[in-house]
Amino acid sequence: MKRILLTLVTVIYLVGADAQTDRPVLDIMLSNYDYPFTVHYLDLNNQNQQLKMAYMNVRPARPNGKTVVLLHG
Repeated sequence: MKRILLTLVTVIYLVGADAQTDRPVLDIMLSNYDYPFTVHYLDLNNQNQQLKMAYMNVRPARPNGKTVVLLHG
């Protein structure tokens, strides 16, 4: 029973390790990530720190007069 469990865990580990090699290497700004829309940047100063905020201005296909703002970080 232990041998079967060890074999199963080993196979799962090897499959997971192989899947990790297909990922692109991303920098801290995600500048080489392929976003679906154009990324714009806003340079600002907050608490004496120079910051750069990225955003996407996505226009709706059929505007309905409502606005959604999503911020995360």
